[in-house]
Amino acid sequence: MKNFILVIVGILIVNLISCRTIESRRPIADIDDIISHEGEVEMINACWDMQEKSLIAKPTYPTSPRLDCTNLPSHIKDLTKSIIALVDKDNLVMGEDGYYKIKYPSTYRNAYQLCEGEEFADQPILSFCSGAVAGEATQQNGIKVSVVQTAGHCLKTQGDCENTLFIQGFTKQGNRQPYQYKFSPNQIFKCNQLVRQKLDDFTVEDYAMATADRIIPAASIKYDGRIPKLGDNIFLCGMPSGLPMKCAFNGSIISQTEHYYTTEISAYAGNSGSAAFYTDSLSAAGILVRGHGDFEWVDSGKSTKRKYAAFNEKGYEWVREKGVQCRRELQMDNTIIGGEHLNKLDFIEEFFPGLIVR
Repeated sequence: MKNFILVIVGILIVNLISCRTIESRRPIADIDDIISHEGEVEMINACWDMQEKSLIAKPTYPTSPRLDCTNLPSHIKDLTKSIIALVDKDNLVMGEDGYYKIKYPSTYRNAYQLCEGEEFADQPILSFCSGAVAGEATQQNGIKVSVVQTAGHCLKTQGDCENTLFIQGFTKQGNRQPYQYKFSPNQIFKCNQLVRQKLDDFTVEDYAMATADRIIPAASIKYDGRIPKLGDNIFLCGMPSGLPMKCAFNGSIISQTEHYYTTEISAYAGNSGSAAFYTDSLSAAGILVRGHGDFEWVDSGKSTKRKYAAFNEKGYEWVREKGVQCRRELQMDNTIIGGEHLNKLDFIEEFFPGLIVR
């Protein structure tokens, strides 16, 4: 029974860090150690360190729905330096080598009970939401800091911000197992101040702006006030299901309301807060905030019996069940209604330039 309880607790911890909405987070005593190690070790990023084999004369876009950063053309790789992973601060721990590691490492396969053959199954789950560097602000002491945009349900309160870390460059690290992933303190930034947040059930506006504790070394995403048209092609970069960063292509705007667009694009929980971009100009189109379900339960086809705890009039007891259920990523087709919603970015015009924060 003791082992069973430990397994269940482990699964719950992993699942909590990858939800679109944020539950309560436990504080960690040594969070300031993350910043104090700045500059001692180099950033771990297999994507930006790679040299392309050939120059790309014109922007080209892949046809695959989701790609790891290492498979992107150079002009998209440069853009992804602005993409930020939002991580619970109690899910990183300092290693003896000066790098931070995942405190509760788990593969996508194990965390979501995936069926065989699902993409990215051996990659780690870490972040609960995504974000992007939207600009800079000046603190009252004159020091400049970066501002990160995300979904409003990702950072609801100042307390949420204080319990969150921003990670730059959370990308696939070769063939490493989750417990082998590591991050330089130069990649890790504290969420310092929740500058603005909105989560409105009536207007369905859903966005947040928060400052980092210092400048994030990346160009801010480009917002040019463009008014979208139906059929405009977009792509999305973020952390689907809490995985290392992926970019999803071949999306399009299919409808819009006053505050959001509806799109057809591959997005998952964990993508909340992801920045969407116009394919033709690379300017920002919106913030991913909600969408349809991500998975369906199916019979894995295995005949192996399994045990699970069931509750009846006698309390909890062991029950044996034939067949094994697993999760399969839900494929978008004409039976899926609703699409994915992008919060519009017109609120950003109120912020830059000249934003002053405490």
